[in-house]
Amino acid sequence: MTTSGRDHRGRFAPANPWASMGGQTRAERLTPERRRQIAARGWAGLVAQRFGGDPARAAAWLGQLGAWASDAPYRDRFPVFQHPGPCPERDR
Repeated sequence: MTTSGRDHRGRFAPANPWASMGGQTRAERLTPERRRQIAARGWAGLVAQRFGGDPARAAAWLGQLGAWASDAPYRDRFPVFQHPGPCPERDR
């Protein structure tokens, strides 16, 4: 990686400091309403592509994943939550 954060082909390399600063700067310029719109479109896309349009099933899977992730510090001693499995495949 060069000092510009790019690899030998000119692509941004992972974990370069300029990419994250650019993303943060862009996010700061977005209004809260625009951020909500982007989040809503992302959620709608996830529900449509991975859960066949069923938002309750998507919310349940995401809730189970969050519970499992919160269990991480204690998993080796007394695990409580099971991993819900991989995100369902895209409907084709």
